Amino acid sequence: MRAAAKSSFVAWAAVDVLSGRAVRLRRGREENLTDYGSAEGALTRWAEAGLNHLHVVDLGAAFGREPCLGPILRRAAREFPQVSIQAGGGVRDAASALSL
Repeated sequence: MRAAAKSSFVAWAAVDVLSGRAVRLRRGREENLTDYGSAEGALTRWAEAGLNHLHVVDLGAAFGREPCLGPILRRAAREFPQVSIQAGGGVRDAASALSL
């Protein structure tokens, strides 16, 4: 008899960031924006709720503006070392990836 295949599922909370704010863009348009407060506050709320996987996107950098995630991610990594964080948005080369 074969052993059942082990599977796993990991839920990642997504936080979209624009100018340091946690936001949702309706249909990807800035004029249809919902602001959920500071990005750091959003990451803190997810981490304190027990979620250990966060996906964070710098929408401003994705739109070609100055990236803002570096300090936010470094603070989150210090305060919540148990949380795995994925980051994206505007990462177009190794140097920008390493700057996060």
